[in-house]
Amino acid sequence: MLIDVETYQDKKTALVDVEKPQEGKVHRSVPTNGEEIVAYEEIPENYPSWAIIVFDDAQEYLKEIRNVDWIMEEITDEELEGVKEETKAKELIKNGRR
Repeated sequence: MLIDVETYQDKKTALVDVEKPQEGKVHRSVPTNGEEIVAYEEIPENYPSWAIIVFDDAQEYLKEIRNVDWIMEEITDEELEGVKEETKAKELIKNGRR
C-alpha cells in the first residue's frame, strides 16, 4: 500500500479534512494506490489520543464515518462527493483489469 504523499500532504487535498479546534479533534483521510483509505484521527479524550485507521475501501470508510456525529457535522458536500468519486474511479479501474 502506497500513499501519494506529495498529492495529499496539504490538508486542502485530502479526501476528508475535519478539524474542530475548540474540541481538539481532527479527522483527515487520504486514498492509497489500492482500494484502501487511510484516516488519521486525533481525539484528546481518547487514549491513545490519536489513531491511524486503514479502511478496506471507500464504501467501508463512508459507512463508518456516517456513524460519527462530529465528523458528519463538519464534512462538506464536496468532500463526500470526492469520496464517492474515488470509489467510482477505483471500481472502473478494477473492472477494466478483469
